[in-house]
Amino acid sequence: MAGKNVILDTNLLVLQDYNKNDFSLLSRLVLSYESLVLNPHVLAETSNLAGQITGPAKSKIYGKLGELIENCHEAFIESKRGVRLKEYRDLGVTDAVLLCASRDEHVIATVDGRLYGVALSLGYRAINFNHRDMVRSLQINAPWERFSGETADDHQDRTQHSFRRFRPSGRGGPGRGSGRG
Repeated sequence: MAGKNVILDTNLLVLQDYNKNDFSLLSRLVLSYESLVLNPHVLAETSNLAGQITGPAKSKIYGKLGELIENCHEAFIESKRGVRLKEYRDLGVTDAVLLCASRDEHVIATVDGRLYGVALSLGYRAINFNHRDMVRSLQINAPWERFSGETADDHQDRTQHSFRRFRPSGRGGPGRGSGRG
C-alpha cells in the first residue's frame, strides 16, 4: 500500500451499520499499514456518538475506544490548519484536518464520498470504504497472514475484535502529537 500510516474517519471508528465481514475487511485494511493514526477531532466525534448509547453497552464501547486510544499514535493537527484550507467551508473542521493529515503522508479511510472526492482531487491518498469490492481488490496482505496463513475471520475471532496489534507510529509514542502542526 502507498503510505505507511492510515487515519480513520469518524464513521469507520464508530462502525455503525456494519457487519462482521465489514469489520474483518476494515481490520485487514488497517493492519496492512504500518500503523493506525488517530486524530483528536475524529476521537471527539466518535466519543460523542458513543455517548448517545445507553445501558451497559456504553461502558463497553468506551472501554474499547480507550484501549484503541492507548494503543495508537494520535496525530494532533491544529484546527487553524484545517480552517485555512478553502475546502473547510464545504467539509467542516474534522474533514479539513483529515485533509491536512493526508497531506502529511497519512492515507484517509472513510465512507464520506465528499471527503474522498476532495482528497483525490487534491492528489492526496484516500480509500472509500463504501467501495468494498475495490478495497478487497487491493490484495491486502495483513501481517498475520504473511506468517501464519490465518484468515482475517480467524484473526478477528482470535483477537476478539481487539486493535491491540496496532503499533504507535512516528515520534513521541502514543497519545503525543507528532510535533507538526
